[in-house]
Amino acid sequence: MDEIKTRQHFRYIDYFKALLMLLVIITHTNFANQAIKPWIYAFLMPAFFFASGMLIKNQPVANVRECGLLMWKKFTALMFPYFLWALIYASLTDRNLILIIYGSHRSLLKAGTLTSLWFFPVLFEAMTLFFLAQMIIKEKLNLPVKAFLCVVSFCIAASLPHFKYGYPWCFDVSFAAFGFLVMGNILHPFIQNFNKNVESSKRVLSIWFVIALVTLAVTIIFKFIYPSFGVALMAEARYGNFLLFLLAGFIETAFVLSVSILLDRFIPKCESCKFDILAFIGQNTLCILVVHKPFIKVFKAIFRHIHVPDAIALIVTCVVTSIVSCLLAVFINHFFPVMVGKSPYKTREIK
Repeated sequence: MDEIKTRQHFRYIDYFKALLMLLVIITHTNFANQAIKPWIYAFLMPAFFFASGMLIKNQPVANVRECGLLMWKKFTALMFPYFLWALIYASLTDRNLILIIYGSHRSLLKAGTLTSLWFFPVLFEAMTLFFLAQMIIKEKLNLPVKAFLCVVSFCIAASLPHFKYGYPWCFDVSFAAFGFLVMGNILHPFIQNFNKNVESSKRVLSIWFVIALVTLAVTIIFKFIYPSFGVALMAEARYGNFLLFLLAGFIETAFVLSVSILLDRFIPKCESCKFDILAFIGQNTLCILVVHKPFIKVFKAIFRHIHVPDAIALIVTCVVTSIVSCLLAVFINHFFPVMVGKSPYKTREIK
């Protein structure tokens, strides 16, 4: 999620990840979201891997040593928080430790820890595959190579056998994640060039607005024709019809991304503004991911005794949970940045 430092001129990616994180909070509010949860699940995690691919550098990796250094850097940024937060949420027993080390979605559930942590090893594995491809090619990955990698990874993901308790570190899921990561890496240069080369801001806005409307309309039609296409759980490699899963993931990712670009265009850039809430959420998705669930449980207990429409319960829970999670993210970033894979020295330099 926020494992890769967002470049300042990619504010729309911050917004993209922020919208996705808010959707995560909505999907985790299980007691009030049954009407929309399956729909969001159809594309939510693919979109996160797509966003990571937009930010990963496509650069030559000279040798095994350089590849190893890149892998180690991502391991410390992702896997250290994974083990730390898994142990924070779980009771410390030999059984739970083994289940956490195994690292599938089912094993995390059996350990009684935070099941959302499955994302960390999968992202690490997907990025490792990208680094290995760069090392083998020894130059920037061109479009045909990336397209080939994308197709191969999706074919592997669709053909791997399914195990009840999942693969260690959700290894089977990493191939689908790698495909979406590469897809994001393929499309991001085109998005950048389009935004730069179109002279008229009004024209850019109108084009992205049309894209948003078209993808939204296609999504609604698609949902109506295939009402079960949203029944997917990427964490356990349960995709339903894999081709429909890919199509839904791509279309709905395009919708959320186009909305993010529109927000970037509409919201004025102000150098004197000290806080951009959407950008902050987008830059701290990892931290918000690991802290938000306990607050949802509190609201679940509250609304068990206070009967209100699900829509109101959902809005109140998500808004307050997002605000409190952001405040916790500020605290953790300042005092304990290593808990979310950040260097304490770099954190202190940010003003």
